Order: sequence, then C-alpha cells, then structure tokens
Amino acid sequence: SKLEVLKELLTDVLGDKKVIIFTQFAQMADILEREILGSLKISGSVDNEKRKGIVNQFNNGNSQILLMTEAGAYGLNLQAASIIIHYDMPWSLAKIQQREGRAHRIGQKDNVLIYSLLAKGTIDYYVKKVLHAKSELSNQILGDTPISMDEIKEALTYEE
Repeated sequence: SKLEVLKELLTDVLGDKKVIIFTQFAQMADILEREILGSLKISGSVDNEKRKGIVNQFNNGNSQILLMTEAGAYGLNLQAASIIIHYDMPWSLAKIQQREGRAHRIGQKDNVLIYSLLAKGTIDYYVKKVLHAKSELSNQILGDTPISMDEIKEALTYEE
C-alpha cells in the first residue's frame, strides 16, 4: 500500500533530514499521524496558537516529520525541511507550488527533494498526468511555440 511505501521511504531518506508530508484529506492526516509515531500535524482543526507552536517545534526542535493538509500550505515558513512528500496530488499546479513553497524560503540551507507517491492506474497518476499536460499547455500558450487545437484537445484527454 501507499502507506507502506511511505514508511519505507522515510526509513531510507530520514537520517537527520526534516520531512513535510502533504495530504489533501484530514482523515488521511489522522491516519498518518497514528501510523508515523512522533510526527507533528497541522490541519484545519489546529488553531493559530497551536499552529505557531508546531511550526516552531518543527523548525527549531527535534521533530523530524510534519504532516499537513492544505490548511498548512499557506503562509508558513518551514525552511528546516529538506524533503517534501506529496502523499496525494491536488488538482491545481498552484496548490503544488504552495506546498513546495513552504520549504523554499529565505534561510533554506539545503536542496529540497520532492517526492510524489504515485501508482500507475490510480487517480493520483491521472492527476499528475493532467497537471503535466496543463503545465505544458500553459508554457506553450505563454511561450513562443505555436499550438494547435488538436494539441490542446490531446493534452486534456485522458487515455491509459
């Protein structure tokens, strides 16, 4: 399962690194919190005072893993993180950039590794494919390369 792959990945990459794991779903964040002992969590149910404490504990303390829903993707500086894991994929390129932007802040000393947990034939795989097509389409529209209507239709059509 994806959870087992995540646990294996954490075993391989953690060391002295700090990791942010993003999920869109509050219930999944609860499951991950239960399964990954010692992790911190920010979701919509966390008030601002507690949120500040969690951020401080992650950036300056011994806690290595921070679980976050989209509620934590905005307005936080988490430059202590050097690994970001997308447990599931949002439908928006902007949300992915927001997620990843939490670690790309002034004061970041490390390269940031980004992992997306995907399995072929799943909705996350399809979302990643659509996001890639949207990105390519945007680059073509805003860039110097002309694009045909057939290319636009192909980029937005799902086929396995």
